[in-house]
Amino acid sequence: MSLYTVNPDQTAEPEDLNQLVSVLQQSPGGKEQGEYFIAGPVYGNGAIVSAWVGSLSRGSLPVSVTVDTSIQAPTGGMNSNPGTSNLSANGFQIYNLNTTGPNVNARAGGLYTLQY
Repeated sequence: MSLYTVNPDQTAEPEDLNQLVSVLQQSPGGKEQGEYFIAGPVYGNGAIVSAWVGSLSRGSLPVSVTVDTSIQAPTGGMNSNPGTSNLSANGFQIYNLNTTGPNVNARAGGLYTLQY
């Protein structure tokens, strides 16, 4: 479904509301894509760098999430691609435990895809 901008000066049409519902309540087979970036100081080997990535959908539980490092390859003490956990209807955690410290700027970034 391609999204369009709703003009706030016009009367809301049923299609406008359907577009909103389609974003907030993903149906089975749907997907949501976005970007993430994690960064932080690593005080020692095995220190965690993580962030919570919120999803647009509410009330729909994803079946999986995939991430890549197409924006920023792991660097600065981050030694592998990030992993994910705590997948819920509100988002997921992205983290990396494979770190070497001390290092003040471990980081990675890329795209994520939630599958519903």
